Amino acid sequence: MVTHAKRTDKQLNAVWGSSTNAVFAVGVSGTILTFDGSTWSQMNSGITNELAQLKGVWGTSDSNVFAVGTSGTILQFNGTTWTAMESGTANFLNSVWGSATDNVFTVGEMGTILFYDGTSAVTTTTTSISPPDGCPVRKSMAGTPSRRSCSGYLEIR
Repeated sequence: MVTHAKRTDKQLNAVWGSSTNAVFAVGVSGTILTFDGSTWSQMNSGITNELAQLKGVWGTSDSNVFAVGTSGTILQFNGTTWTAMESGTANFLNSVWGSATDNVFTVGEMGTILFYDGTSAVTTTTTSISPPDGCPVRKSMAGTPSRRSCSGYLEIR
């Protein structure tokens, strides 16, 4: 494994690259690093809150990259600048993935699922996640239903 000089003291949470010459890493305090094949460089995310975290990063190319994080943060990189996007949620966003510039999904806490069609604002996809039929309902110490569990399914209420 090749090691590189340390470029930040901040925790890094996710990495994605379109090639060996275009790699992005994101982390605590809005940290974004990019690797050009030989050197890691710090990028300006525009995030000034030291407590903010970027948790996920994904893109279609080195000029169309998304980063997601705390308080509903979504950033998009156009090859030059990171720009904040409206997410419509304050929930923490943990991961982003897509198959094309017009088919991007983001997931986060409280069952948040967001979709971006490439042109319109990010819209919330309403979902109701229920356990498969026949799964037992466990009782809390107070005797009220608190958790359902079945074949890897787990929902904390």
